[in-house]
Amino acid sequence: MLMSHGGPQVKAVFFDAAGTLIHLRESVGDSYARLAQRHGVEAAPKQLEAAFRRAWKTRPQPQHDGIPPEDGDRAWWAGLVDDCFADALGARLTADVMTPLFDDLYSWFARPEAWQTYPEVKPVLEQLRDRSRLFVLSNFDARLKSILDGLGLLPLFESVVISSEVGHSKPHPGIFIHAARLAGLEPGECLHAGDELEADLKGAQQAGFQACLIKRPDTDLGTLLSSLPG
Repeated sequence: MLMSHGGPQVKAVFFDAAGTLIHLRESVGDSYARLAQRHGVEAAPKQLEAAFRRAWKTRPQPQHDGIPPEDGDRAWWAGLVDDCFADALGARLTADVMTPLFDDLYSWFARPEAWQTYPEVKPVLEQLRDRSRLFVLSNFDARLKSILDGLGLLPLFESVVISSEVGHSKPHPGIFIHAARLAGLEPGECLHAGDELEADLKGAQQAGFQACLIKRPDTDLGTLLSSLPG
């Protein structure tokens, strides 16, 4: 576990969501292929999975100069999905196919049943609540709140900070500074835990947060719990 700690007392812990608290029940490729079939599109799950990963790495996270987008980053997701299918199929789908397919995909990933909580998450969060204030800090969009609610996690957090409502995405320091101000704390009194080196660990550190990199299966939230004083 990579961790920057040892500064001021941690008064609030901010958690990334996907890959840290929750994960998909089936792979992105499987979901994309399954829903694409309903629209007459045949594509191999493995090809779609690989194409999604390439699109995710090459498409920059949305930044809106601190101004929340009116569509909650839906257009960004539409572009990513379009790129993904174009890569996997070797040609772009026509709008009359892509538009309803994307609508179905966007709706599917908003449903709590598409996701599940890592086994240790709830017990660890319940213990951490006795030590510090808890928040979510994610590059997801407004769908995340209903997902966390459906999985029974939402009541464990004081607030959910999401990039599409802030106008900056991790690793931009703006989203971290916004989160610290929301909590009424100095950045150094906050710790951010997440699974991505650049977005979560380095982004938090550059904003003055303490930080912890969660890399499953080697480390999980239990590792974080044991490393915090108190």
